[in-house]
Amino acid sequence: MTFAFVSSGPNVRVIDTDNDTIWASVPVGGHVSAVALSANETRLYAIKDEQEIVSINAIAFTVVDTLAVGSGLFDIAVMGGTIYVSDTTGNRVRAVDEVSFLVLGTQKPNPVVSDPLILVADETRTLVYVTSGAHVLSIPGTTNDLRLREDGSAAVAGTLSPDGNTLYVVLENGPLAPTVAVIDLVTFTLTRLVAFGTGDAQTRDITPRGVATTVDEATLFVVGSERGVLVKDAVSDGITTTLELDYPGLTQAVERHPVNDRMYIVHEGGTVFVIDPSDNSVFRQVSVGAQATDIAIRAT
Repeated sequence: MTFAFVSSGPNVRVIDTDNDTIWASVPVGGHVSAVALSANETRLYAIKDEQEIVSINAIAFTVVDTLAVGSGLFDIAVMGGTIYVSDTTGNRVRAVDEVSFLVLGTQKPNPVVSDPLILVADETRTLVYVTSGAHVLSIPGTTNDLRLREDGSAAVAGTLSPDGNTLYVVLENGPLAPTVAVIDLVTFTLTRLVAFGTGDAQTRDITPRGVATTVDEATLFVVGSERGVLVKDAVSDGITTTLELDYPGLTQAVERHPVNDRMYIVHEGGTVFVIDPSDNSVFRQVSVGAQATDIAIRAT
């Protein structure tokens, strides 16, 4: 049995992804904005009220502990026994030890350009990738710094390929259509930019919130549009299509299920849309409650 954890207002909703039904609900006592699983998938960590990290038992679905970290907490990732949270108030990344659940220290990405700071954990290389402005940096140590664009674009979301060798970062281009930067993590180089359209009515004026790729990396999904989900053939760089969800409001997050390869798309209105990537159809819908923002999927 596999589960998806969705942040939804003051709760974390637990979805049984075998049947796509609500299995449990974990109240945390405040607004949950972002979630991430530990490497062994026994703990879920959630940002509460942009100030605290909540530790949740991902097997028993109960709150274990809460830690006050600061203010302006935006994103969260777990790597190598350390929890990382981006602090947009201080333009820094805070580190918390998983075992002691105490703050270890801070890292200020250099250069610090702008927030939000999006975190992507890479267990293979024991690094966390941080987006700041149009930069991608790696920590600990901030030894790598890759400039993606020179035109003022902002990197706003990222995801790893299934094999962990490629990082996909979606860039917000203001009035233009979003672009996905494709980064080879073996060499830490930008290999290409995939543009989502030419600024037409379907793709312009959106604030991208998330990006995901199919298991074969042939198709990219970008969420953040009021119309639905932008879908792009990443191999042929073909036309951008829009998967219409016919639901008012914004899509907030997307994650590929590591077992069944379906796309789980979180809509702020309180629905998780399960997409079959073979034909981009809506396979199922799950009601999770209003103010849904993020998702993490447990594979085991």
